[in-house]
Amino acid sequence: MGMLAANLAALQNAFGGELFQWQRVHSNWVPIRTVDTQPWKMRMYKAITAALAFTLWCAGAAAQVAPQPPVLAPMPKLNLTLEQRHTIREFVKDMKADAADAKAEIGEPIPQGITPRPMPSEVGQKVPQVKSHRFFLTAQQIVIVDPKDNKVADVIKIAED
Repeated sequence: MGMLAANLAALQNAFGGELFQWQRVHSNWVPIRTVDTQPWKMRMYKAITAALAFTLWCAGAAAQVAPQPPVLAPMPKLNLTLEQRHTIREFVKDMKADAADAKAEIGEPIPQGITPRPMPSEVGQKVPQVKSHRFFLTAQQIVIVDPKDNKVADVIKIAED
């Protein structure tokens, strides 16, 4: 075969099919016309479709790995406005602290050895949500306690930010 025929044969092998019809002219084989490339296109579409399906499958497998939920601070049981927090702070902040360095986290039981006091009646009149709740003071915060389960319902910092 001549150089042109060899290149065309290599091209034909690269595409995996018959692209040309060949005819013997004198001592060489030469392409005389192209063959319909539709079967080649179908193979290409199938290859692309298979690659896309594989990619989507991999993405689906990766999506099935359970993401770790972000660690969020617990939400207070009480939905107090800034004004209500300010009202509570103003009535309670000058009282004597019950525990100077007690750690109180919302939703957690109150620390041992602390007895919460009843909410002052003035606070209960102005902030009805906390009327039945109890509280204790630390050096930096007012801890509101749910009387039903003795767990911390909300924490108000004494020093405003």
